[in-house]
Amino acid sequence: MTEARRAARMVAALCLLLLGAGGCTRCSGDVTPRAAATADAGRGLVAGVARTPEEVAACHAEEAERAAESPRRTIPPPAQPLHLREDPADLTLKDCDALVLRWNFYSAKNKGGCFVNAFRATPGGPVTDLATGLTWQDTTSPEPLAIEQVGPYLETLNRERFGGFSNWRLPTLEEAFSLVESAEFDNTTFVDKLLFVTRKEWWTSDVHTAEKALWVMYAGGAACLPVLHDQESRYHVRAVRSAE
Repeated sequence: MTEARRAARMVAALCLLLLGAGGCTRCSGDVTPRAAATADAGRGLVAGVARTPEEVAACHAEEAERAAESPRRTIPPPAQPLHLREDPADLTLKDCDALVLRWNFYSAKNKGGCFVNAFRATPGGPVTDLATGLTWQDTTSPEPLAIEQVGPYLETLNRERFGGFSNWRLPTLEEAFSLVESAEFDNTTFVDKLLFVTRKEWWTSDVHTAEKALWVMYAGGAACLPVLHDQESRYHVRAVRSAE
């Protein structure tokens, strides 16, 4: 199956899940983040999960400087990228809170969290995070899209080989949260505006079937947001791809 067809089927499956015909997994909570191996000589930053108070403080300081438009320092990559869940899941609000704590992502509910990215940007193109091995669309869909429009948009990215790749898809909440910074940029978003075209909300591949809802990454408030599946729900798409 081509990646474009896989992306379209994934979006169609999201709609089916909300009607009770699902097959996505529950968030099991059994993922243990692997420790990164290489530290930044300046602040002792390690690409990946910041756990200790010293690591979190250094991460917050680094991201505050970045929000003030200081150049992002090159953080060495970990020995192995952290593997975040890439398959769609059926999540409750408690599951969302749990995944934030599991990886100690910064969020509105976990302001003591921080995730250290090791970004490598292609001028005018995708951004790769060596901490996770994920490559991100630096832009988003030009306009907010209904969920039924997401599949065709991803098909276009893949058909046209955006950034030279053809396996673009929606991110999971775990993956989306890895982009969240602990500092707010221009009082607008918690995503680095110097690397990414910033949007306040974008679709994820996760669902909340009990509420007949889909999960949206609310980067404007560093939170996960369940939205009802209807034609009025329109959000941007920030595509991601896993390393091949």
